[in-house]
Amino acid sequence: MKLLELSEREEKDAQIKMESFDEKYELANKAYKEKKDAREQSQSNLALSLKETGTNIAEDRGSIFKSFMFWKFFKENTGKAKLQKVELLIKSHFKIIEEEEVSKKKLEENKKALDDATSEFMKKKEKRDQVQSDLSSSLIGAGKDLVQNQGK
Repeated sequence: MKLLELSEREEKDAQIKMESFDEKYELANKAYKEKKDAREQSQSNLALSLKETGTNIAEDRGSIFKSFMFWKFFKENTGKAKLQKVELLIKSHFKIIEEEEVSKKKLEENKKALDDATSEFMKKKEKRDQVQSDLSSSLIGAGKDLVQNQGK
């Protein structure tokens, strides 16, 4: 009987551990999805900004700034500022990509831990089932022996 109690306790402990890892995995999965969404939004914003900046520079160069001096001033000031803004967006985007990669790695680690805990739980459950089956068989065998011995 103590073996059955021990097996049940081990199974319960393994189940608690598995549920804990499941919660951690779900949190990591949620965080990863948020980082992925942020990266997709950043990528969209960056693409739009690059398109707008390129269009603005081309339009300004072609129509407004005809003289070389104006173009030189624009290129050194306005164009540079626009490109610096794009540069900041690119740096920000790279940071968001790195955060997504870290989050994905954490998700993968939590998935492996959950899989390991689930496997351990299943082994403990099988062990408990086997102990319970063995105990049941032993009790049935002992009961039959008692009945046979009483009949003699």
